[in-house]
Amino acid sequence: MEHYSIDGILAGQHPGIEAIFGKIIKEFDRIIEIGTHRGGLTLYLYKNKSEKCDLISYDIESSYNEVPDRYEIDFRIGDCFDKSTLLEIADLIKDPVRRVLLLCDGGHKLKEFSTFSPYLKVNDVIMLHDYGDTHQSWLTHATKVGWENNYSGESYAGISTSVMINNLEKYKSEKFESIFWGSFIKK
Repeated sequence: MEHYSIDGILAGQHPGIEAIFGKIIKEFDRIIEIGTHRGGLTLYLYKNKSEKCDLISYDIESSYNEVPDRYEIDFRIGDCFDKSTLLEIADLIKDPVRRVLLLCDGGHKLKEFSTFSPYLKVNDVIMLHDYGDTHQSWLTHATKVGWENNYSGESYAGISTSVMINNLEKYKSEKFESIFWGSFIKK
């Protein structure tokens, strides 16, 4: 099973993530990540975002985070479903001058997606990790990297109501689904 790491920090991501994320990351003024864990993906985002882009990463605890302090990344500790943290994230999303990329990669990705998608502005993008439109589409991509036994069940069926209610459309979905990210843009 292959996993992506940056500077020796495991990201828990598909090894092809740089090729796909690298094509869009500079389009955003703010990236909000829910679920830092070790911080490998966070470090990749930090090193590859545009200079004007804010990066804020949330996790319920910091004990797993391996990113050295020298990077000065805005790590915040808090449960995204706790009222004060939820409102803080909602305010960050609603900022009218910043195009947001919201990455749902905490312990409850479907709930994160459903909770925060109503706050998105037109052209903001929300993604959720460990995603396959269907179990079969997951297997198609997972078999290529030895992840076929890691199906998490994050599928379109689990978010379809949020997609419809919040006027979301798939965003470069074939590319992102191939690296286990569901990707949707607010229209």
